[in-house]
Amino acid sequence: MEIQKPNKGGGAVTIFKRGQVPKHVEKAMELKAQPGDVEAGLEEPADVSKEVAGDNTDTQVQGVAKNETIFTWQNLTYTIPYEKAERKLLQDVQGYVKPGKLTALMGASGAGKTTLLNTLAQRINFGVVHGDFLVDGRPLPSSFQRSAGFAEQMDVHEPTTTVREALQFSAKLRQPKEVPIKEKYDYVETIIDLLEMRDIAGAAVGSPGSGLNQEQRKRVTIGVELASKPELLMFLDEPTSGLDSGAAFNIVRFLRKLADAGQVRTSGGFTQGCGTMCVVK
Repeated sequence: MEIQKPNKGGGAVTIFKRGQVPKHVEKAMELKAQPGDVEAGLEEPADVSKEVAGDNTDTQVQGVAKNETIFTWQNLTYTIPYEKAERKLLQDVQGYVKPGKLTALMGASGAGKTTLLNTLAQRINFGVVHGDFLVDGRPLPSSFQRSAGFAEQMDVHEPTTTVREALQFSAKLRQPKEVPIKEKYDYVETIIDLLEMRDIAGAAVGSPGSGLNQEQRKRVTIGVELASKPELLMFLDEPTSGLDSGAAFNIVRFLRKLADAGQVRTSGGFTQGCGTMCVVK
């Protein structure tokens, strides 16, 4: 005898935590459990989730922390030791990001885009960095790393937590302890609305194929950093990597909404398949 496992489907299955299933999803499941009888003249139930959820893609969320600082870097040079000598990975790089603007930094693979992104985020712990990093014309504060968020390319989350729990944990851990817990949770709800994930806020993150799909996981990654309420910048590395054209468009539209809301954003790997980067503020 031998056991044959059925083939797994390619679509992701959304799993809600008990007691956190949206009402319109429950109603849709009840209607779908009662198929229409063509001979009796009953029609198939409509998609209630679409009717109730509606289209709120252009809704601007109020109450999101805004930032009007200008981040500038000048004469940026990054050198590393290489085979008993030195190699310059960055040389005399200049640039700035302004509030409310969506700017793209583009280049071929291996051009040093991710290296520049890590250098701007002060995440370099190897080699020598020279140059000036300025916020509104002043040197970076000592708390720059704490005041900046960084969403990495890999979406690493605890599978058993829900979307709301992941954001709440980030807010509790990274926002100042003087902030009341209710205020932190209220801000999380604002971020959930901005992420357009209200309908699946109670869904478990899960793992690929049994949980959120890749686009939703990317939104959670960005939301976790937003929940920390970064005061200066938030860096995103490859925000559209591995997404299809529709999902990539939604992420870009979401980043555009962040910029319109006054958030400061710096991202890497904006366009799928061409190795580009973007700077969003």
